[in-house]
Amino acid sequence: MFLNRILVSLAAAQCGHCWKYATENEFRTSLGQDVPALIAFVNVSTSQPHDSILLTEQRSNPSLASIGFEPEWDSIREKHLNTISVNCIRNRKLCDETEISSFPTIRLYGTNGTMQRYRGPRRAKDIMAFVQRMKRPTISELKDEAVESFHKGDGIVFVARLAPYDESLRVRFDNLATHYRDRYSFGLAHTSVPDSSVSCYNNIDSLQFNANDLSSVDALQTLVHRCKTPLVALLTRRNEIDYLSGGKSLVYFFTSDDVRRDEYVTEIRPLAKRFSEYLTFVTVDSSEYADMLLGLGLAKDASEGLALQNPQTGHAFPHNGRINAETVEQFIVDISEGNVQPWNGQMPVVSQEEENTSHDEL
Repeated sequence: MFLNRILVSLAAAQCGHCWKYATENEFRTSLGQDVPALIAFVNVSTSQPHDSILLTEQRSNPSLASIGFEPEWDSIREKHLNTISVNCIRNRKLCDETEISSFPTIRLYGTNGTMQRYRGPRRAKDIMAFVQRMKRPTISELKDEAVESFHKGDGIVFVARLAPYDESLRVRFDNLATHYRDRYSFGLAHTSVPDSSVSCYNNIDSLQFNANDLSSVDALQTLVHRCKTPLVALLTRRNEIDYLSGGKSLVYFFTSDDVRRDEYVTEIRPLAKRFSEYLTFVTVDSSEYADMLLGLGLAKDASEGLALQNPQTGHAFPHNGRINAETVEQFIVDISEGNVQPWNGQMPVVSQEEENTSHDEL
């Protein structure tokens, strides 16, 4: 927790309080340019100090969440020409007019008068991927030789191979692409085979899913759900019930450091793929789910922690020691072979920090 305070303070200092707020006239001028306008609507009080911002406070306080977003937005401004920010405390009327209700809100205004809301993580790389996605047509028409290069061009890509005269699938695929175009990319190739098919390429996890039987009304939505579900998901209030009732044991990784979370996900992804039939891997924001740490036998003040839980039996197995792909795999094997007993509900395991700072008496 203390580390989070330092990291956010340093980020704000390096950014130099980079919010440069646009006036209403500047906002309207940006909409008239020949480059799409990427606009962040924030809620920053000038009396709010930029230092000593906890990540937990950012998530519960709109003003602090906007301040914490500063370094990401500064990076975006270097990549996109027409980028401005509007402070809704200073421009309440404008924000009411544009129906802004949460912060930070990010929208892309097209040169043709269209507007697209951004719904993804508030990170520069994800926002820029969204901007690039919105430059493409809703559905890209593909020749056979272009399919392979196209399906590698985004995190998640859908490609329909349309059989002659299959107008029904064309309409359904059009509707799907229109609904999800801000999140995924869509391509269409014509084929001479009698049956149409749709493939989804999850390039984040290196997975491919195919829907060959499209007779069911919900066939495409089922494909979307299968393909978008990550091998290592972030547990949130919205999805926690789905994961807890999914029937598989859960491997939780706790941290409040986004950089460390990304490192863990990258390293653990191959392991999650191998054990996907039996285990579900999730990451958890320890600042938001502090009580869950204690319920799984982990120290509440640990900088990070890992535990395996069987929701069916309620058994929890807290991990003690360093956390990497090798140690996590051995931990899972030890549990499966009966070499690790469930937590007894008493004292939490020794945190990694405590373990690293302890000394043997000689």
